[in-house]
Amino acid sequence: MKKLLTLLLIVPLLLISCGHPWSWADYMAVHKNGIQKLEPSRQINTHYGEVDNFITDFGFGPQPLRWQTVAYIDGRFELAFVEPVMVDYSKKTVTPAGIPEFHLVAINHIIKGPGTPEEGGWGCDYDEKLQRTFGMPKWTNFVNSGFDLTNLGIPKEEIHSIPYWKEYTRAARNGVVLIK
Repeated sequence: MKKLLTLLLIVPLLLISCGHPWSWADYMAVHKNGIQKLEPSRQINTHYGEVDNFITDFGFGPQPLRWQTVAYIDGRFELAFVEPVMVDYSKKTVTPAGIPEFHLVAINHIIKGPGTPEEGGWGCDYDEKLQRTFGMPKWTNFVNSGFDLTNLGIPKEEIHSIPYWKEYTRAARNGVVLIK
């Protein structure tokens, strides 16, 4: 997932350097518009500290594109909001274009890589029994519960930090463009 995320965030930078008609400022403006316009993204960005926002295939590819907001939470979980969107590059706006989905995964343990987290090689092993995919009704209940993971069926004893979490998230987010 880390390599895919990094690739998806680097591609827009490469395209900008190849002379596409939009700029880095356009990229940032479109994403800021999406964070404000897509309510779950805004909620995630407001509630959690370590959050990444990106649009897959930004600047190319058939629309709708896929908006993603990924948060690293509670010392062991990754929460992702995914929604198809239409991007109007000239107006620098995002418009919802499909049904939103939410994905929650729990990391069982961190696999330390060679070198520092910034040098790569850090990975993880997912705990499949704690994986959840859900829609807006469960999301609304989750938000109304104060973002309590037990509301998504996660047992309270499973909500705890794991060793090397900070290093893992630092490695996963290395090179990510921060947009708030």
